[in-house]
Amino acid sequence: GSTSVSGNEEQEWKNDSSGIGNAALLVLGNKNDLEPHLSVEELVKKMELEKITDRDVSVYSISCKTASYIRETVNWLTDHSKSKMQSAYRQEQRRRLQHSNRIIHPI
Repeated sequence: GSTSVSGNEEQEWKNDSSGIGNAALLVLGNKNDLEPHLSVEELVKKMELEKITDRDVSVYSISCKTASYIRETVNWLTDHSKSKMQSAYRQEQRRRLQHSNRIIHPI
């Protein structure tokens, strides 16, 4: 089967307070070794991905069977995971610094 993301679901992501609305979006069209399959351009058009302008959107047409674009997908996931972890680390460091500046030391 196939799954698509509607504009309503995209809006729900944007309104989600967990931060997923700001997350980079990776769209994978699997089974590109079979006909018919959607091209990257067709995926973008069908899912209206060109309307998403407030975050990174990457689209790959992949095949797990032939390993087509699997390396690129793993690299994308690795790069974006590192970026997210570094951002979370910096936020935690800032939070700790702000907290330590608020501690009142007795005289």
